[in-house]
Amino acid sequence: RRLALDTVSYFSPFSEAVKTTGAETVFRYINYNKHFRDTPDTSGDWFISLSKQERDEILNDGWMIGIVQRGIGRRNSGGRDAGLEVGEAAVYNATGLNIPTGVTIFCDCEWSDPPNKADQIAYIEAWASQVRGAGYIAGLYVSPDLALSSSELYALAHIQAYWKSASYVATVDTRGFQIIQSLEYFFETATGALYPWSDSCYSRQGLRLDMDMVCADGLAYSGSTGRLMVVSV
Repeated sequence: RRLALDTVSYFSPFSEAVKTTGAETVFRYINYNKHFRDTPDTSGDWFISLSKQERDEILNDGWMIGIVQRGIGRRNSGGRDAGLEVGEAAVYNATGLNIPTGVTIFCDCEWSDPPNKADQIAYIEAWASQVRGAGYIAGLYVSPDLALSSSELYALAHIQAYWKSASYVATVDTRGFQIIQSLEYFFETATGALYPWSDSCYSRQGLRLDMDMVCADGLAYSGSTGRLMVVSV
């Protein structure tokens, strides 16, 4: 088992300091549409997707990188067509960021107004078919927005790895979870301490993150520049 973290923020400025947590892997997000950057966009948006520059910085600092695609977020945006579109974007962005095939990409299924169960399943299966068809491993972030039962999660034909959110969710039959997420934390740069996230953290300098426990089945190496996490069974 390995300790990891996930964050929607530009990670590189905190890379060295956060090693004190014992984490070895950072899960970073790619966009749900076809868009990636060579350099990080720090112009003010709370969500900063992985860029080519950050990828290289993280690997060169000795971290492993896990890949998760940002949830589409819109109301009633389930169904096969949406899944195909977002899955195609996952492949486009991962390829553009030089993420090698064989690496797991996780689908973050979170909606402001979740679609019905049938549309959720159609979305996930279509998304995963695109990702697997391109040579990546398809993983699922199991959020409380998902209406699927334990058996329905296991029955997803194209999903090969499961990530439990910090919320109460159904356990995956037979398989269980390959990643288990904790509650949200704040890493304070000045003290190197982890605090449970609260509004008071906005006035401090540091990184908002989740801690994760990972059961990794294998590692894919990206040349001599670093490592990329593969999570599958």
